[in-house]
This record gives sequence, structure tokens and C-alpha cells, in this order.
Amino acid sequence: CASLSLDPNLKTILFAPGGEILYKHDRQVLMLLKKLLDSGAFAVPVQFLVRFPPGDVLDTTPIEGHPRFIIDKPGTAITARRKENEISKSDNAHLEDSLFHSDLVLTLVSTMAIDGAVFDKPVVILGFDVPGATEQSVRTFSVRMHFRKILGSGLLSVPKNEANFLAQINAYLSNPSLDR
Repeated sequence: CASLSLDPNLKTILFAPGGEILYKHDRQVLMLLKKLLDSGAFAVPVQFLVRFPPGDVLDTTPIEGHPRFIIDKPGTAITARRKENEISKSDNAHLEDSLFHSDLVLTLVSTMAIDGAVFDKPVVILGFDVPGATEQSVRTFSVRMHFRKILGSGLLSVPKNEANFLAQINAYLSNPSLDR
């Protein structure tokens, strides 16, 4: 926690965005999370660990300078091209530490959902289009063969609107063993 300047007195939500290659609206998701945080909508004080997909980028301007949003960019570039990178043993250990110290995993369609389940963390998948998401729907991810199996496993929650999204996050933060 200290290496990332995370406050150990706050609940940590590990947010694994899609990245520019996978999803065009991470910026809007960050705007929603900031709005919810700034309005006091979470049941307990939280902070976000925003873990970039290795080798990818995203627009973080909505949260820049916000003390409760910590950016984490794993991996080492091996060329100047995006997504040509390596994940070292220390990167893997860092991921394990991040998952261990997080209270909830929030993602789109990422193997981070599986990682969160392995670490016995509640997992919430964004299942609705946030305001401003006009180019691409998150619903397109649910039809991808590799992710359909985990969506039907009962290991994670997929709220379909903002109210259910917030309610599910608050329920898990209040009771992490819910749906264990």
C-alpha cells in the first residue's frame, strides 16, 4: 500500500479498465466513479487503484490529481509499439499484492475477474453503458465466447444500471462474504 500511496484506512476498489485497445469509454467510467466518490455515494470511504492493462493507455484526465485515484501501469515495454511488453515476476507479485490488499475488483471483461475470484474478492463487472458511452456498448463483451462461461458462473455480479451498480458495490464493501 505504501509503495502506491494507498491509504490503508480506506477500502480499496481495484478498477481494471478495458484500455484504449479494448474499450473506447474508460474515460466515461472514470467520470462516473469520480462522480459517485465525490458525492459520497459509497457506503464507506473508498479509494480506487486504477490498474492499466499491461502496455495499454487510457485517458485519465477526469481523475488526474484526485487523491483517491491511484494509477498503476504494470509491465515493461520491449518495443515502442503498444501491447508489446513483458510482465516480470515482480509485476506478477505486485498484481498479487494489489489483489490481496483490495476489497473489491471492478472491471469490464478482463481476466482480472478471474484473478479477483481466485483471491476471494467480490467482483463487479460493468454491465451497462455509462453516460457518454456512444461509440461502443459494454454489452458486446458479454457475447464473447471466452467470457460467457465466467459470466454464467455466479462468481461475479453484473449490474445492468447505475443504481444497481452502486448498490452492489456498497453491499460487497459492507459484507465481502456476500455471494462467496
